[in-house]
Amino acid sequence: MPSLHPDTIWLNPEFFGLIPLLVVIYFFKWWRSERKLKGMSYPDVAKFKAFPKTIWMKSLFVRRLPDLIRLIALCTLVIALARPRWGQARQSTESQGVDIILGLDVSGSMDALDLLSPSQLNKIRNIDPDDFFKSGRADVHSRLGVAKRVLDDFIANRPGDRMGLVVFRGEAQTQSPLTTDGEVLRKLLKEVDRESITVPRTAIGDALMVAITRLKESPSEERLIILLTDGANNEGTVQPLKAASVAKALGIRIYTVGVGKRSGQFLTPGRSFFGNLVWNLVEADEESQVDEPVLRKIAAETGGRYYRATKKAELTKIYDEIDSLEKTEFKENQWVQYHEQFLPWLSLAMIILILEQIMRWTWWRSTL
Repeated sequence: MPSLHPDTIWLNPEFFGLIPLLVVIYFFKWWRSERKLKGMSYPDVAKFKAFPKTIWMKSLFVRRLPDLIRLIALCTLVIALARPRWGQARQSTESQGVDIILGLDVSGSMDALDLLSPSQLNKIRNIDPDDFFKSGRADVHSRLGVAKRVLDDFIANRPGDRMGLVVFRGEAQTQSPLTTDGEVLRKLLKEVDRESITVPRTAIGDALMVAITRLKESPSEERLIILLTDGANNEGTVQPLKAASVAKALGIRIYTVGVGKRSGQFLTPGRSFFGNLVWNLVEADEESQVDEPVLRKIAAETGGRYYRATKKAELTKIYDEIDSLEKTEFKENQWVQYHEQFLPWLSLAMIILILEQIMRWTWWRSTL
């Protein structure tokens, strides 16, 4: 609940119009007094000449100082009447966030390098695959690496939501439960790699059920699963469409995202006879393809959408679109707490008036 800088305001600023009037009255009174003094006649001024001429009598400013002090006191009183006060604005932001579970496929096929341009692939083919993965370049260029970077941006752009992360391969596990701490979630996402789960194949249905379990107790009105995969369900105990029916019954919407080339060849690491990593040039076939019909049905069943990405730019655009579709609602409340400040001005005016009266009764008595 941040506080804004306090601002001084005036409750009755119309009283400031009295200050010019007081100044005019002061100078008019001074003018009349001086004129009257000059017009006075005495039968014999010799006695006056004998009086000592002190600084009090010589200086016009000094002689009129009590009047000037009274003017200052009255102006100070006007300031008090204008009711100065400073208000400290406070605001609070309420957000009706969206609870989101990000599902991320970490199966072996996510190591494929088919989201890159042909020139990038030719350069990579000349690099030892073992060095390629140990150096961390796979986190930049592989399907998994590209997906992680896109998800990282997605998390960073939604600070008002609770998000969690489920990773899956032949089984599914929660990498992070729902949290509002985006920095922690991004750190856990960064730690995801091809060894996060060692069970082979792909269990999409199980991944959906783990995500549903994380969301079913959520009090949020908006609950989403965004599942990214490059394959088909060929492992696990729950069929994807059965999981979609459960999600629909609970009011959970599912977006499904398929990644990978639809046709042609793509580069992927494999093990040689001696167990070391080598590059394999694989032809995209039905077995290595995304099961688009099932992913479409999952999304349609729950009110979500299905997307397909064959390039990094397309994957970025997909998550940007989901981000725009599922907006978090923010409500901002603001109020102002006022602190009255007229009392110091009123006290100062009283002190100045008392000082003026003391001056008239003592040092300036002879000048009146």
